[in-house]
Amino acid sequence: MTDLSTIASLTATATTRAVGLCFDEVAVNTSILQELEQKRKNRAVLKVMGFSFGIKMLVIPAALALTAVAPGIIVPLLTVGGLHLAAEGVRHMREKHDNNHKKDNDADEGKNLSPEQVEKARIKKVLVIDGLLSVEITVMSLGVIAGLPALAAGAVLAATGALRTAGMYSVIAGILNIPRAAKWLEARKGDGLVAKAARGVGKKLEKSMPYIIKGFQIAGTLALLMIGGGLLIHGIPGGEHLMTNALGVLGSNPIVQGLAVRVVETVVGLGAGFVARPVMDKMFDAIGNSFKKGKELAQKAFKSKPKKQPAPVIAPPAPANNNTPLQNAPKAKEDFNKTPAAPAPAPQAPAQKAAAPKP
Repeated sequence: MTDLSTIASLTATATTRAVGLCFDEVAVNTSILQELEQKRKNRAVLKVMGFSFGIKMLVIPAALALTAVAPGIIVPLLTVGGLHLAAEGVRHMREKHDNNHKKDNDADEGKNLSPEQVEKARIKKVLVIDGLLSVEITVMSLGVIAGLPALAAGAVLAATGALRTAGMYSVIAGILNIPRAAKWLEARKGDGLVAKAARGVGKKLEKSMPYIIKGFQIAGTLALLMIGGGLLIHGIPGGEHLMTNALGVLGSNPIVQGLAVRVVETVVGLGAGFVARPVMDKMFDAIGNSFKKGKELAQKAFKSKPKKQPAPVIAPPAPANNNTPLQNAPKAKEDFNKTPAAPAPAPQAPAQKAAAPKP
């Protein structure tokens, strides 16, 4: 039986291997969420975090089951995901080249959509990327947990996913709240050294926000190309081995090797994104339309038909009666409140004359 110390050690190893992808995902997701209204950013991050936990709780058992039943299907799925990320990176890059990023966001998510609908669209984009990277990190971690019992392997993957999600979205929330923190610091009152320093830091943060946002947009685009290219290289049979041999001429310095790998992955993602973007757009449109039609059919199939109500029985009109109780009620009340009159004396019979005596 695997003890807790072994699970903790393997969790730390798997988390360390995923750090690079976590930084990339922070850049991508921050660039997607940062253009929401400030009051909606924290709520969006909380929603994404909750859905992200749910995604991982589905991905982990599915990955373990597929590894046992059909391990060959995971790599093709990751390859398709890499093409999607590369196409998204190219789309973002072309937006920046046209200096039309915000306009395209409005066009993509509906220029006349409400803030709630825009927030929902951004959350969907973040969750697509989160799901793909969750699958990739889970597959990467399968080598770490090889040989463990099923329960222990699931515990390591669940702990890795929980740590990654909590840490990553905490960082994203902190970055998205920089404008709010800047305003809070600028509002500090007082003539003390601390208050003056706080106001100075707030002003610097406020002035630097456009550059911070631009930096995350660029980093997010490069991260999409880099992650997509990496997934494609890993998905091509022998692609990773070929890249390692080709970069061997640069020497054995791990820093140089790591930078070179990143450059190659970005270039591959850039080329694949230009080629795959039209195809991926049509494919995802077809998938979206299929889901929409399926949802409509399901709603029609399970929609309860309204029960036929019996025709109301119309009673014949009552005959007119002027002496109904309601009509007579005021008169009865009036009669009841009247003081009864004294009874009239009974009429007396006229007195008869006495008969005269006979002589």
